[in-house]
Amino acid sequence: MDRRLVAILAATATETIYGINHTVAKGLMPHVIQPFGFIVLRVGGAAILFWLLSLFTKSEKIETKDWWRIFACAIFGMVLNMLMFFKGLSLSTPINSAVSMTITPVLLLLLTALILRERITWIKTSGIIFGLSGALVLILFQEKTQTNAPNIPFGNLLFVPTPFRIPSI
Repeated sequence: MDRRLVAILAATATETIYGINHTVAKGLMPHVIQPFGFIVLRVGGAAILFWLLSLFTKSEKIETKDWWRIFACAIFGMVLNMLMFFKGLSLSTPINSAVSMTITPVLLLLLTALILRERITWIKTSGIIFGLSGALVLILFQEKTQTNAPNIPFGNLLFVPTPFRIPSI
């Protein structure tokens, strides 16, 4: 199978799981599991899977100077990001979380244009427009009753990316 096709299918599967996550996680919180319980399950599950996969791959030496980077990425890229997302989801709605997360690619596009001087191409712009139009559909056709959302404004604030909390995409 073509490597490009495999990469596209893997990215599509990842984004599908990520999109479903908003609704499934909200349906389970707070009665089945608390937000921080999700973090334990996700990080613990990933650690077990990576450990099992490491049994079948060749180990690489990590330079001592890179350990602080790995630690910082783990804290800011994973732990803080997931804690804020799941806590925000417990306080807000799945629609609000999905819509708020659509701002991330826009911010990354703008930051790469400003900092790295990368060109904003027509295909990048059309991708952003496509994503934002999906968010607009969600907003316009959402159910008007908000259940199990005790603090929507604060929950929405926790979804907003910050320099230390840019979700991986």
